[in-house]
Amino acid sequence: MKGAGGARKIRFAGRGKGKSGGYRVITFFAGTDIPVFLLAIFSKGEKANLSQSERNELRGILGEIAEIYREGAKQNVRSRK
Repeated sequence: MKGAGGARKIRFAGRGKGKSGGYRVITFFAGTDIPVFLLAIFSKGEKANLSQSERNELRGILGEIAEIYREGAKQNVRSRK
């Protein structure tokens, strides 16, 4: 998704509908050292696309999510030593 800081939109077909009329799943993958984050699930009838302001907000927080996760993982490793 352009302008969303690395978030990806995946389309899934709904029951009796094709992908274009089904569901949207928004995920975030920052690297192989952290999991894929599930950010949102919505039907096309509920919301077709994220607005520019929503994409801007995502871009602002996704880097922080990865940073916080990595820092927590480092602290977890240190506490095990």
